Amino acid sequence: MIKNLAAALFVFTSCVEANSTERFFAPTSSCEAIQDAISRDGDSVLRFPSKQVPGMTLYRRYVRNEQKCDSNDQVVSAHVKTSNDVPCELHVCAQRSHFRGTKVR
Repeated sequence: MIKNLAAALFVFTSCVEANSTERFFAPTSSCEAIQDAISRDGDSVLRFPSKQVPGMTLYRRYVRNEQKCDSNDQVVSAHVKTSNDVPCELHVCAQRSHFRGTKVR
């Protein structure tokens, strides 16, 4: 009985942590709010409209530092248009490539 309870508690806490990433719609969010969430939580997912396909929403994960990336990734700067109408500087994980430079996923 105690083992089952411990297993259930472990699964529950794992699920709670997996959902802790805050999500924003970039055009209606302030740069400061997004940066605060990334600083606090370590990462965040931003939604934004596609520039090439009308009506399509794109998603990208932004991170605080390289610790939130895969081992073969590095952090690179990215600029996102937010409600402030100024480019908001954030960071994304990008695959390291010894032959072709950095490749943003």
